[in-house]
Amino acid sequence: MSNLGIGAEEYDSLLNTFAAQLGAAMPIVVLEQVESEETISENLHRLLKELAESTDILGADRFVRPYAKLKEGKSSTRSHCVALFKALQELNSALTANSASAPQADAPH
Repeated sequence: MSNLGIGAEEYDSLLNTFAAQLGAAMPIVVLEQVESEETISENLHRLLKELAESTDILGADRFVRPYAKLKEGKSSTRSHCVALFKALQELNSALTANSASAPQADAPH
């Protein structure tokens, strides 16, 4: 949070937005992950771009690296979705673990 220069509420809001983006992207990546050189859908491309922007802000390198590799190619193909999905699963696990370990504002002390 302090690295971003934001408070706890803003950080929580950013994490909630990130979780929603992650939740939207994962099922589409699953649908598109096949061993094919067919280009990914425009919808998935947009979702991944938005997710990459959020992960860059949050410093989530687990996704940034596979996404950068995907962008290096001349086109984003469905065969890259397997590695992307694995990265998204790792992010989701980290986000879940972070949420579980974060103190709840309503919890009695």
